[in-house]
Amino acid sequence: MKFLKSIWTLCLILALFKLWLTSHLPIIASYGGHDNLRYIQQAWEIFNFKPPFHYDQYVLMRQPGYPFLIRLSHILGFSLRFSQELLYISSGFFLAWSFYRYYKNKLIVFIFLTLHILLPASFFLNRETLQESLYLPLTIFIISCLIHLLNQPFTSKNFIFWSGCLGLGLAWFYNTRPEGILIIPSVGVMCIPLFIKALRFEFNKRNVFRYLQISLLSICLPVIFITSSICLTNYFKFGLFAVDDLTSPGIKAAYAQLTSVKHEKWRRFVPVPEETRLKIYDASPSFKKLSVYLEQQGKVWMVPGCRTLNICDDYPGGWFLWAFRDAVAYAGQYKSAPETELFYKQMAFEIKSACLSEKLSCSNNYLALPTLSIEGRDEYIKPFLKSFSKITQKLVNEILILNLTNGEENLAHRKKFYEKVTREPFDFIKYRNTAFNQLKDKFIYWIAEVYKFCFPVILVTSLISLLLAHTNGITSKKVSLRIPLIIVITMLLTMIMRITLIAYIDTTSFPGGFRYVWNIVPLLLMNIAIGMSYFYEIFSIKKILIKFNQIRFLF
Repeated sequence: MKFLKSIWTLCLILALFKLWLTSHLPIIASYGGHDNLRYIQQAWEIFNFKPPFHYDQYVLMRQPGYPFLIRLSHILGFSLRFSQELLYISSGFFLAWSFYRYYKNKLIVFIFLTLHILLPASFFLNRETLQESLYLPLTIFIISCLIHLLNQPFTSKNFIFWSGCLGLGLAWFYNTRPEGILIIPSVGVMCIPLFIKALRFEFNKRNVFRYLQISLLSICLPVIFITSSICLTNYFKFGLFAVDDLTSPGIKAAYAQLTSVKHEKWRRFVPVPEETRLKIYDASPSFKKLSVYLEQQGKVWMVPGCRTLNICDDYPGGWFLWAFRDAVAYAGQYKSAPETELFYKQMAFEIKSACLSEKLSCSNNYLALPTLSIEGRDEYIKPFLKSFSKITQKLVNEILILNLTNGEENLAHRKKFYEKVTREPFDFIKYRNTAFNQLKDKFIYWIAEVYKFCFPVILVTSLISLLLAHTNGITSKKVSLRIPLIIVITMLLTMIMRITLIAYIDTTSFPGGFRYVWNIVPLLLMNIAIGMSYFYEIFSIKKILIKFNQIRFLF
C-alpha cells in the first residue's frame, strides 16, 4: 500500500504540524521554589566554576540531570519550550524506529506516533519546568537501547555500541530523579533472553561471554563515571561528595533515625508526629535546635497536607522532609556542606544512642538503614491496593486531559527568573490573545475531543488483540509480525514498577499525581499500537473476504 510506504513522511509532517501548533504556547513559569523555579536557578549555576561558591539548603536540593538539559537548550540557542517538545517528539520517533528496524511493521509506527504526538496531556506537560519533561524521553531511550541489544549479534560492534548508549541513558536517568535506580528490574528482565541466547550458542561460547562482559562494562562505566564526576564537582565546589543533598549519607542517616522512633499512636502519612518530636528534642541536642522552626514558623508546611490529605495539625511525610531541611537552615546549619553533613551525622548518632540506651523506644535499633523511605507496615496493604488502582486509572484517564493554561502571568516574575535561561520573552503570553493564536487553540481543542472519543475504543480493542495474538492455539498463527513477548513484558514491567512506586508513595506520604507516571505513557501507547496492528492482521477485511469466498465456494 502506498499509504504504508509514506508513513514515515506522514509522521514527520504530523510532528512538524505539532511543533507549529504549539509554537504560541508559553512555558509554565511557576513560583515553586522547591521544584520548577529551583531547576531554572540551578541550570544557571550548573556551569559556574568560579569561587567563591554560595551554599544554602537550595543549592544541592535537586539532581542535576534536568537543569543540565535546560542549560544545554540555552547554549544551543533554543527556547526551552521548543526543546522539550522537540525532545518529546524525537524520543517517540526513536522508539518507533527501534521497533521498525527489527520488526518491519509500519502500522505500529503510524499508530504509535499519531497517539504519541497528538496526546492531549503533552500540550501541558511539555511546557512544565519539571524533571518529568526529561524523564519521559530518557525512559523511551533506555527501552529502545534494550530492544537494539536484544536483536544484535553478541560479537558485533553494534552490540557494544548500544551497550554504551544504554549506559549513557542510565547515567542521565539515574541523575535526574532519586528513584531512577528502580529501572534496573526492567533492564534485568530484558537481559534474561540475552544470557539464555548466550548459553545456547554452540560455537565459541568463551568469546560470546567475553563480549557480554564488555557489554556489561560498557553499561556500568558511564553510570559510574558520570555520577562520580558530578560527586567530584560538588566536592571541589562545596566539600560534599554526593550527587545532591538528599543522597548524602548524613541526611539519610538522620531521617532514618527520626522515623525509627516509635509513636504512641500510629498515624498514616505522618512519619514523625508532634508527640514523637517532643521526645526526640529531649534526647538529641542537635534535633532540639530545630524545635523553634518546626513548632512555629515551619507549620506553613502543614498547609499543603491539610489541603490534599486533610491532615491539618501535623507534618505529612511528603512535606516533613522539606520542613526538616528548612529547620536545619533556620538553625544556621546550612552555612557549608561539610558542616551540614556533620550536623546531620551528629543528630543521627544522638538519636541512635538514645535508642540503644532505651531512652527512646525505636524499631530496628541495630538495623536502621540510612534511607529516606518510609518503613513498611501491615496497615499499608489495603490502602496500597487502592492507590495502585487509583494511579492506574490516572494513567489511563489523565492522558486525555487538555490544559492550555498560561501558568503564572506575572511579567516581572517571568522577566526576573525565566526569560534569560528559557530564551522566551517575558511578555510572550500577550500574544495568546491574537485572533490567529486563538484559532490554533480551537484546533487543539478539536484534536483533543477527537482523541478522547477514539481512545477508549482503541484501548479496549488493542488489549483484546494483544491477548489473542499471544495466546497459543487461538490466533497466534495468523499473526505474522508478532513482537517478541519479552519486549511486551519488559514494557509492562516498567509500567508496573513505576505505578507500584508511586502507589507506595501515595499510600505512605504524598499524593501520587499523574505527572509521576508521565514517563511510562509512551510504553502504554506502544502496547496499544502493537495491539491495533494485531487487530488489523487478525481481523483484516481482506482476510474476512477471502474466508467468505472460500466458504461460498464450498456451497
